[in-house]
Amino acid sequence: MDGSHIRTLLLTFFYRQMPDIIERGHVYIAQPPLYKIKHGKEERYIKDDNELNAYLLRLAMEKAALVNPDGSEVAGDALTELARQYQLAEAVIGRLARIVDSDALRAIADGIELDLDSAAAAEASATALKAKLSLRLIYPRRPSVQARQQGAQESALTLSLCRIARSGLKGLLRSQGPARKTPQSGAHRSRQKTL
Repeated sequence: MDGSHIRTLLLTFFYRQMPDIIERGHVYIAQPPLYKIKHGKEERYIKDDNELNAYLLRLAMEKAALVNPDGSEVAGDALTELARQYQLAEAVIGRLARIVDSDALRAIADGIELDLDSAAAAEASATALKAKLSLRLIYPRRPSVQARQQGAQESALTLSLCRIARSGLKGLLRSQGPARKTPQSGAHRSRQKTL
């Protein structure tokens, strides 16, 4: 028996034997914190991973600054917001990695635009994505990126990423037109994993 099972038994008991206290809202479920953090003399209890990440980010940003190559400095609230957006992007990539190749998602987050409006734009998108991935990845993980037209209509353009996985070819990304662009350009894109 664990805590969840005991909680379920107690709630069932109260629901069957004392429904009036549940109807009046006098039954509460206490959930203990997930983490206990000690920082210096401060001791704090944290309930979940999101609160932990926010707390660690706040600690990391104290007296921190990011110096750009041109010498300008990002600090304070601007740096905190930048780090928070990075954490959010990584969380989204982590969730979508089951469907779409994570390296391709990181390239898109870095600014690569996927445009499937025309065959030339799709080919340019494939070339740009392949070049970006070639900079990040070594040979065995480097994918083949191709723009293909399926059918007679130009709106049936697709973008496919394939790489050798173990002993076979595995399709990792398939974007389909029409008018699928990255969010920076205002339109949306559709991708699905193919095997």
